[in-house]
Amino acid sequence: MLKKLIVIFFLLTGIASANTCNTCHAWNSGEEAIINANKYLNVREKTNNNDAPEIKQWLKNCGLGGGYSYCQAFVASMYKETFQNHNKKSPWPMSASVASFANYCSKRPFDFKMVSTKKLQWSIDTVEPGDVISWKHGSSIFNGFNYQGHAGLGIKNIKSNIYTIEANTKAGAGGDQSGTVKGDMKYGHEGVYKRVRTLGLNSNFPIMFIIKPIKRDINE
Repeated sequence: MLKKLIVIFFLLTGIASANTCNTCHAWNSGEEAIINANKYLNVREKTNNNDAPEIKQWLKNCGLGGGYSYCQAFVASMYKETFQNHNKKSPWPMSASVASFANYCSKRPFDFKMVSTKKLQWSIDTVEPGDVISWKHGSSIFNGFNYQGHAGLGIKNIKSNIYTIEANTKAGAGGDQSGTVKGDMKYGHEGVYKRVRTLGLNSNFPIMFIIKPIKRDINE
């Protein structure tokens, strides 16, 4: 009788485990961040002064009022939305500062990986969907993480060309953040655009880091 009970017990627990596995679901945080970002490709500044309802919300997510630069706030907000969709808290910092965002990630090696442009140049590493691309403006001073810059979400790279979704930019092919001078309407209003960038080596707009999440696939 005892043996029969033991057999029944293992049969039932085996069925329960199988059912649990069948309901398991993993999702890719980087890919979902890109899906979220694509929803905002029509966002444009109203008067080219960092002004639109969506922009205001992204800045608010980072504790700021309207009117500030919002490229990094956009990136942080895309991850915030992604994790909220799964009732989870984003591990990414809610910062609108490019340098502060990168500094935060660099101090958490179990959560984030800082990849240099040389690894892309030598094909040691690649850009994956949702990687955070961090640039430095040539006019700012580089001292550790004390610099002014720009940020976007990477989609992929083909050799030295990096495909991105960025906010606080334009569709122009210029080398700086916007592709044109702020207020120049040749490429329309600033907002959220897909861009194709180069590594910017030896330029006044180099990529400083590609920031990757260590844990890209999240289990429910």
